[in-house]
Amino acid sequence: MEYYPFTQGDVDYAVQMSSWWQTRLIKLIMHGDDIVGFLFAFPDVSAALQRAKGHLFPSGSLIS
Repeated sequence: MEYYPFTQGDVDYAVQMSSWWQTRLIKLIMHGDDIVGFLFAFPDVSAALQRAKGHLFPSGSLIS
């Protein structure tokens, strides 16, 4: 197993992009003071697509 630490550029980019993150959907894995991993969770949209009968947009566009 290999380990590639985050560079300062990685951290700066993450901080810049954090304005659109939902913090409840992101988990950081820490080892001491270091970030060693992360997890992005995505909300389940299948129920909404089922209610819309597969239409992604009100214009009638289908996703499949």
